[in-house]
Amino acid sequence: MFTTHKAWGDQDCYTEKRNVLTVCEQTIKNIGDYIPPSNICRNVVRGSDMACVCRKLNHEDERTISAIKLVHLASDCGKPLTVGSECGNKLDSAATTATSTKGISMSLQR
Repeated sequence: MFTTHKAWGDQDCYTEKRNVLTVCEQTIKNIGDYIPPSNICRNVVRGSDMACVCRKLNHEDERTISAIKLVHLASDCGKPLTVGSECGNKLDSAATTATSTKGISMSLQR
């Protein structure tokens, strides 16, 4: 039963992911520098489970969205990922793992 509830929780996260990726697109897009988030973006992030959003980031998303910028965004909005949290496609060699809750220290997984 616990597994079912967890699966439902993860399922709900897809809406949060879509909202964060849409509203915060200018901040987390692959092209260009990191742009500080708008107030609307900050509000969406603050209301989202960012660890789940990061887990749900897939290869298709990463064509346009930077996992590193997404982690930076979460931190900027007061929702830093815990140390060891994964963000991005696990099969992608550029998937990031949070190594610090202070700042944006990332390591690339191989």
